[in-house]
Amino acid sequence: MSLPRGLYPILLRFYVTLLALVVVFNALYIALITLTTSPIPLPSILIFSYSTVLALFIAGFVASLALLIYLGVGLLRFGYGRGAVPIAMIILFVIGLMMIRLNPYASLALLTIAYIMLASTYAVLASLALRRASMWLWRICMLIILLAVPIMLTTVGVAETFKVAPLVVGALTILASTIEAETITRKMRR
Repeated sequence: MSLPRGLYPILLRFYVTLLALVVVFNALYIALITLTTSPIPLPSILIFSYSTVLALFIAGFVASLALLIYLGVGLLRFGYGRGAVPIAMIILFVIGLMMIRLNPYASLALLTIAYIMLASTYAVLASLALRRASMWLWRICMLIILLAVPIMLTTVGVAETFKVAPLVVGALTILASTIEAETITRKMRR
């Protein structure tokens, strides 16, 4: 797939920042699981309080929302209409979070739509992929996101197994972003 040359720096910044955010989120997720499930006392360096993990999670979440807006605006600037998908997802998500206190049912509907649009954002990333390997990694992430919630709602045993779903999506995102960043770097050097 051939992309406009001016879009390469935008995508490179996006993928590199996404790599950093996913690594941070995976570390926080592991810390949160450890806080809630570990019967063994942890070394003092690994002890996080719930408030610290929550504060770091919120900061990373806000950074990821800003990153998706950056991707959407960058794509729209170069005439790709699919750049509206991540922007619309963030708008729905923010409105859904603000409506929780006013109308929880409407909020749940908006957050559900935003969650589905998260999978659509992975579809947008798959459509921009420069390598077949990263395209399939983005598609697998999209399928895991779409299938995780129905599976967790149907059976408890599978829900325990699916605790690793965010880690798997994170690992696949790291691989796909690395492949794309390396490809874009090579194309920019030419």
